[in-house]
Amino acid sequence: MWISLHLPHIIFGVVLGVAACLVGLKVVEARMEQAVIIEASIIIEEVVEKPLEFDFYEALKSYVVLPKTYN
Repeated sequence: MWISLHLPHIIFGVVLGVAACLVGLKVVEARMEQAVIIEASIIIEEVVEKPLEFDFYEALKSYVVLPKTYN
């Protein structure tokens, strides 16, 4: 009796689970195809090593700090 009452629910759950797996598989396949297209269009740029240059360093050289006077 318990099996006969819940059999339609079990079948519905299995069908719904299979459908969700198939939809998920299609989504993953579509993303993989897009990833291949994006990777193919990326241009590899040459990296040139440059020493670090700080713009604020020159401003700090010209900044004058006056000593604090106590009254």
